[in-house]
Amino acid sequence: MLPTLERATDEWQCSTAAIDEAPLAADIRRVRYSLPVSFYTRAALTYYRQALKLLPDDPVLRCHEASALFAVDGDPRLMQSLEGEAAARWNLAEGYRDEARRHLAEAAGQGNQKAAHPDRKRHGKLAEAYFDLALTEHQATLKRDPTNFEALNRYAHVFWEWRRGKADKILEKGPGLEHGRKAESNVRRAVAMIEAKQPRSLSQRYDTDRGGLAGRPTQTTPSAQASPADRAPRSSSGRATGDVRDDSIPRHLRSAAVTAFASLGTVLVAQGRPHEAIETLESVSAHIPEHPSFDHVRWMLAQAHLCAASKEFREIRQESQRDANKAAEEDQRLETVGEHREKARLPLGIIRAHERSRESQPFAQLTDIGRSDRICREDWLPAVTPPRGQQLYELKPAEPITYRALCLWLGVRIEPPDGWTEEPLYLHVWGGGMDERVLVSKVPERAPVEGRVRPSNPNNPISLTPTRNRFYYIAQLEDAQRRPVSQPLFLKPPSEDPGPVSPMPPGAKPAAVDSDLAPGATVSGVGAKARCPNVKNLIQLTFLPPDSSATSAAATD
Repeated sequence: MLPTLERATDEWQCSTAAIDEAPLAADIRRVRYSLPVSFYTRAALTYYRQALKLLPDDPVLRCHEASALFAVDGDPRLMQSLEGEAAARWNLAEGYRDEARRHLAEAAGQGNQKAAHPDRKRHGKLAEAYFDLALTEHQATLKRDPTNFEALNRYAHVFWEWRRGKADKILEKGPGLEHGRKAESNVRRAVAMIEAKQPRSLSQRYDTDRGGLAGRPTQTTPSAQASPADRAPRSSSGRATGDVRDDSIPRHLRSAAVTAFASLGTVLVAQGRPHEAIETLESVSAHIPEHPSFDHVRWMLAQAHLCAASKEFREIRQESQRDANKAAEEDQRLETVGEHREKARLPLGIIRAHERSRESQPFAQLTDIGRSDRICREDWLPAVTPPRGQQLYELKPAEPITYRALCLWLGVRIEPPDGWTEEPLYLHVWGGGMDERVLVSKVPERAPVEGRVRPSNPNNPISLTPTRNRFYYIAQLEDAQRRPVSQPLFLKPPSEDPGPVSPMPPGAKPAAVDSDLAPGATVSGVGAKARCPNVKNLIQLTFLPPDSSATSAAATD
């Protein structure tokens, strides 16, 4: 046998075959490359160059040429050139994903054996490392080609596969908070690309920012909600789902639109936000044909419903455990849990019908409405937030108030506690496509100005799209480096079912809370039709400093 040498390096390489797995299995941050060098490597380099004369832009051949040149001569110029190209980074990301899936399957197969396999932990560590490398390379692809539609969606798919491997307890470590944020940001960019290609007339008539493919009318009036009998069927988030239009997305864009919105739903389910995922995936399901190739969209919609049912049921059980007077069996929200499970029945039934006549059955034993996927049985956001023992703040809801008597408006504002000394602290609120981060500050009250009453809190609220869903918007405190310093908190709307709104009649006095008008002033004319003096539309938050939250937790325990 001819001797084979190796050229080791820490510099980026374009092939997965160059990865040295020995140090990688011990520490995923130790990425070492090792390229084999034999007597035939220089001859292979000659043939690679001849092949490139026929296919000069083939990224695989260019990678082989760069690897052979670096192995025999140590010349990194071709490799450095490939490092700056999006196509080379995409191919490498796909290779890392294939390796991650291979090691994940090996770890899962060995984990099913009765005796613990000695290589299971090694395969699990390598799967985690390759998933991380795949996400890194996809992000590098997007840095060089920000509008790469495939890379925007593939990042979300890799995030889901890694997240599910951790939920199935095959892997010890899953994706982090930053991975989840990038996955959502990337896939929302893909959705924005689809929406930007819609005809202008459609984009003006329908708002697709949060309503999905079909969208919903951009203008609503208080009278539209006056009669419950006139309300259209609504999703779990409280928005209409019966106004789906087949012409809301041009036919030539529907395939790409289904991919983008399905990827968004996948990321939301992986992040433990199934109610928002339902809204997205329900709009997608109206545009997919009756073909098995779209069963992954149907399955994800069913899992979103089952995850929502699991989340609702866990909340009911936790409340009954905290309050002995509340019986979980008598909670009216169990009806909502049952509705979610029934809505999952139809898409799962379609999948079962398809797989009866197919040799390949990717969803075998995954179509039971009585058992949700394991990814639904744990809350991802709290898991990727540092534990309470690391001196976290405790974010708490306060009593909601009326803000400027605005109808059909929802907002959130934070009030620092008394005695809090200012430090760089931010309130991060996200959900439904919005993502805002504001500085938490406590400014002394200013003296009233003649003829006007200033708000008691100078911090402006963050405006939210009104919803009745208590699992839609999330708030969390962060430091200046965007690191979470509190557990995430789902923002519960002041009223989960606001019902008919009652505008202020002309000549009536507005509410004194947060009103810019002077006492005794009246409202008249058209403006009175948009004022609801008694509506609770501003969610107020406060927090406890680390020392106080630790003391409170100890007292609770």
